[in-house]
Amino acid sequence: MVPGWVTELGVAASVVISVAAIWGDRIRGTLLRPRLTLSMSNRHGALETILEDARFVAARYYRVRVTNRASHPEAREVEVLLTRLELRGPDGNPQRAREELLPLMWQHHQLYSPARTVGRTTVAEADLLIACEDRLQWALTLTPFNFPATMRGETHLWVTLVARGLNGESNPLRLRVDWDGKWNRGDSEMATHLVIAPDP
Repeated sequence: MVPGWVTELGVAASVVISVAAIWGDRIRGTLLRPRLTLSMSNRHGALETILEDARFVAARYYRVRVTNRASHPEAREVEVLLTRLELRGPDGNPQRAREELLPLMWQHHQLYSPARTVGRTTVAEADLLIACEDRLQWALTLTPFNFPATMRGETHLWVTLVARGLNGESNPLRLRVDWDGKWNRGDSEMATHLVIAPDP
């Protein structure tokens, strides 16, 4: 004769197995999620050389870094999206100019698909702005017709970004961009002309 507790244990095990079979993916998806974060990569930007009109010119790339703080799972099909653009109004305060989802280009975008997998050890940086001697321009994979893709002269704006994948999303990152319209090759000198900093 089988003791009662053995029968009860068998029933309980059957219930657990049934729940795991039916709801296992949903439970894993709730408990094990990527923890995406978005931050400025280098506040001074990276001085690089680009080819423009058949000549080499200096440009400074300002990038944001996407990380996944969870050891498991990887974040799948991640893009960095510009979600809001605000321009400085006459009173000096931000005024909403655009609100849409515009994907940024990954650094070395020729090597990657537009949507990337981001694991715990992945180094994923997206180009945000490119500063040249005479302009500041967005690094978008596509630019709507009426979007201010290039800015010349003194510029003050706020931009909100988010890293979004199929199974996870970062908190929004709001950055303030202040440029006096001047250019310099030196890191510390350029930092006095163009400042990009978090502005919650």
